[in-house]
Amino acid sequence: MITEEGRQTIVDDIKRAELAESIGFTDTVRAAKLQRGKDLTYLDFSNCDFSRQDLGEFNFEGCIFTGANFSKAKISKAHFHDAVLDLKAMSEADDWELFARTLQAPDFALALTRDRTQIYARRQGLILDEPAIAAYRGPARRKAVVAIGAEAQRAKESGTAALKYTSPAAEQGSNDATVLMELLDHSIQRTLDQYATPPDLVLVSAAAWMNSKQRSAIHELIKAAGIAEVRIIDEAISKGFGLGISVEAPVATMLLEIGDTDTTILIYYAGEAQISQSIGVGAETFVSVIKEYCKNSHGIEISRDESISLLRELVEWLSPVSPSKDKVTVIGTSLKTGFRESRHIWKQDSEQILEPAVSLLAEKVRGILSKLSPDLVDEIAQNRAVMFDGKMMLSGVEALVSKYLRIPVHYSLRFGNLEIAGCSHILDNWADLKGLLKFADD
Repeated sequence: MITEEGRQTIVDDIKRAELAESIGFTDTVRAAKLQRGKDLTYLDFSNCDFSRQDLGEFNFEGCIFTGANFSKAKISKAHFHDAVLDLKAMSEADDWELFARTLQAPDFALALTRDRTQIYARRQGLILDEPAIAAYRGPARRKAVVAIGAEAQRAKESGTAALKYTSPAAEQGSNDATVLMELLDHSIQRTLDQYATPPDLVLVSAAAWMNSKQRSAIHELIKAAGIAEVRIIDEAISKGFGLGISVEAPVATMLLEIGDTDTTILIYYAGEAQISQSIGVGAETFVSVIKEYCKNSHGIEISRDESISLLRELVEWLSPVSPSKDKVTVIGTSLKTGFRESRHIWKQDSEQILEPAVSLLAEKVRGILSKLSPDLVDEIAQNRAVMFDGKMMLSGVEALVSKYLRIPVHYSLRFGNLEIAGCSHILDNWADLKGLLKFADD
């Protein structure tokens, strides 16, 4: 019988052989005269290299595989009972699809956003990422959906005749949830088909435009697929976690999400968004302010693209590490001559140029904060507000916003699909967070 000391020696020998790139895992096991069916159980194979190895008939009961490399390996005939698997790494195996169909599906997080449908699997990562689009025939009120997601996107790009295209977000003004349900059913079934049995839990991040009837229908559809537990959270919660905010904490935190035409103000406290309100100041406000400045101070009309380019220069000047150049040149149409002319914009004027937009933003935010208790506002100030705009246009303006708002503001450099990032965080920490969050289906 192999001793515990001998078992540790096995793992050490395997890792040394891999580091030396001399022999592979199966060769090491063979050289040690080990029996693949019983001598390799309950060992820690974290970070081991199983790439290109045929693991057929190996018994890895109770083993740990965190960070292991399974690229091009064959794993479908190995035994992994009670093992700690790294599904993301194992999905690189040659026969992953065969292996996955022997597993219970890991818990899923599903983010339904305006543009995409994404599914994250615990311990595996992002396993579905498709455009939220449907192709259909027939009149708008009696849609016959013929393609969903990536297939519908390909049909649209190829200009397939006789098809029309829509998305769940585009249908939000009607009571017709056909497209939303078709999209959801397609995504869930496509994911479940990869595994032997459904997961125990599916966590759904529901977009703000979804009404209570649609959320109930989502819950029922997923439950009907055999999932034991379905929980729905507002996208405000998942987005907060995606930005690194401790939404579950019993302290007040404010998020300023600057969109194209408006800014959404979210105030989190103890696992829910206590306040969610939009104000009519957005990135386009900053663009308009710059255009007006060029008209009034320099007598030229500049294009929207030129305004956006100048906006990036101005906020960069406001950042702690500003560029050394002290001026930029803009070109526009002279209001006097009608000809294209150039003007210099100076670094020292950057705050003055952006002041009308920032002061308006601060005024609107202060109006919302004035309805809160002074203690809650003080708490927000102590924790710093978080600001982001999704397009990285305004990184640098946070210091000016802090000045006018009189609350410290941090600009988040995180971007991408924050909803699925937040959902994955919640799912990975489910035992700790499930009792601290407000769910939309409570």
